[in-house]
Amino acid sequence: MNNNFPRFIPTGNVECITPEIAKEYLNHNDKNPRKSINSGTVDAYARDIKSGNFFLNGESIVFDANGDLKDGQHRLLAIIKANTPCYVYVIRGIDPAVTTFDYGRQRRMYQELGCNSNLETLANIIVGNVYTKHIKAFGTIKQYIIDHKNELTNAVRIAGKGVSNRAIGLKREVYTMIYLLLRTNYATEDEMEQFMYVVNTGLPLERESSPAIILRNKLLGTKNVRNNRAQAMERMSFMFCAVNDFQSGNRRARPYIIKTTEFVEGLVRRVRIMDGLEDNASE
Repeated sequence: MNNNFPRFIPTGNVECITPEIAKEYLNHNDKNPRKSINSGTVDAYARDIKSGNFFLNGESIVFDANGDLKDGQHRLLAIIKANTPCYVYVIRGIDPAVTTFDYGRQRRMYQELGCNSNLETLANIIVGNVYTKHIKAFGTIKQYIIDHKNELTNAVRIAGKGVSNRAIGLKREVYTMIYLLLRTNYATEDEMEQFMYVVNTGLPLERESSPAIILRNKLLGTKNVRNNRAQAMERMSFMFCAVNDFQSGNRRARPYIIKTTEFVEGLVRRVRIMDGLEDNASE
């Protein structure tokens, strides 16, 4: 006999939980709660529920075989706070002795939205640069991902084109630059896919590839830039020059000397205008 065979077989369904039902479920909370209430988590969930951004993502309300609530109190409290019904998975009948839950560890934004961590990082960078002059209200980055998920995902996908050395393409400055180039229609997806294939693999294509090789050599010796905007802008400008020459078919034998970042700043400004954060009249 398999000693790992469970003593209890849980069952689960999707339920529409109203504020009234949530209150009733909380009355069955574990007699010895495992975790305290995090009011910030409750507020965040409540905002998502009211705005329609709380997704059926597999996270569940859990009851044991004795009918005690084992997990999900933050979601239930959020439903009450939002005063809005919400569809949630409900699991019933787990072994009362089971204690392997997440202990209140908050999920990362990219996990909530069903995307990868690079996409969340890209959204953070874009919002941090594009929305610099604006107050970053709670949820701005999350809403930006929701509004621009396809464009963000596409930029990260193209950045990793080619399989030999994805670490180059997934440097923050690289996929940020790809996002700016695509959003402003400065480059096409096809151009950037060809360019990044050379950068990531080092294998030349039919069209002129020396600018991409120069960028590849530059990036191989650099680390991700986290909180140094000046260095990030310099490397993005380096990439801008390489893409420009790649589009034009210009050969290069030496690295670029970057004296100004105004062309990248111009792309950032165009995105600000597209997103309604700056008036085009001053251009």
